[in-house]
Amino acid sequence: MVEKNGDQSRLSKSPGQPHPVDIHVGKRLALARKLKGLSQSQLGDALGVTFQQVQKYERGTNRVSASSMFAVMNFLNLPSSYFFEGLDYEFIGEPVPQAAPLSAEVLLFLSSKQGLHLVEQLARAPKRVQNAFAAILDIESKEND
Repeated sequence: MVEKNGDQSRLSKSPGQPHPVDIHVGKRLALARKLKGLSQSQLGDALGVTFQQVQKYERGTNRVSASSMFAVMNFLNLPSSYFFEGLDYEFIGEPVPQAAPLSAEVLLFLSSKQGLHLVEQLARAPKRVQNAFAAILDIESKEND
């Protein structure tokens, strides 16, 4: 939600609740950490914070400062845009066009142990194996429709 005050506007949130952007960024941080195979303690050590602080970042209860975000991006080797991919911009006015955001179902699968294992194995596989696997999944999904 945007509150307008003269020429300035500011993002507001429900009292006592984390801001939706903080929650989204936290979920993306958790996903990136898991995809890199890191524990909250390992990430915290790299950032100079406790694992409890990392938990708060990942839940969105504590905001990630600009300097901490910069450290996260460097440590995880990710662009800043990664943390905002799939963000619903409706609360700031007009929706921003995006390239196919990941669904909650996909994000949940990717953050699972099985999903991470599958993605890691596919990423290492030759292109012909990746293409064959994708073709099998396409056939399977068509049969289940």
